[in-house]
Amino acid sequence: MRQDFHGDAGQVAGKNVVNKGGKTHLELNIQGDNYGSISMVGSDNSSQERPLHLASGQELRNALAYWRSQWWSGVRGSWLNVPCILMLVLLAGLATAMFTGVLIKTLQDPQSMWTVVVPIMVAILVCGVWLSHIRRIEDRVMAESSAAIDAIRTELRKRR
Repeated sequence: MRQDFHGDAGQVAGKNVVNKGGKTHLELNIQGDNYGSISMVGSDNSSQERPLHLASGQELRNALAYWRSQWWSGVRGSWLNVPCILMLVLLAGLATAMFTGVLIKTLQDPQSMWTVVVPIMVAILVCGVWLSHIRRIEDRVMAESSAAIDAIRTELRKRR
C-alpha cells in the first residue's frame, strides 16, 4: 500500500509543519486491495444538521416556520409565474374576442381561420411546456418541504 501526502499532510509527513490557523486538508490516495472502512477522526461536520430528536423545542418551531415558508414559496412559484399568467391572459383574450364577436367573424372565413387558430395553439403549447418545467421544480421544493414539515410535526408530537 502506498500513501501520497499533499498539502498540510505532506508537511506533517516531512516534519515541516507550519500552522497558520487554517483548516487542515488531508488527501489520501490508497491503491491496491483494501478492505474495511475509512473514517475521518475530527472531520468537520458542521454543515450537517443535527438530528431532530436532539433539537430543542424552539429550534423545531423555527425549523417548522422555515419549511412552511418554503412550501408556500413553492405554491406561489407554481401558480404565479410568467407562463401561467401568459396562458391566463391568452385565454381571457380569447373569451373576450369570442363574446364581442371579433373571433367569430374571423373564424367564419375558412381561408383566414388558420391565421388565428394555429398561433393560439402554438402559444398555448409553448406556455404549457414552459409551465410544466417550472411546476416540476416547484413540486420538488414543495415535496421536500412537506417531508420536513411532517418530520418536525412528528417530533413535536412525540414531545407532548
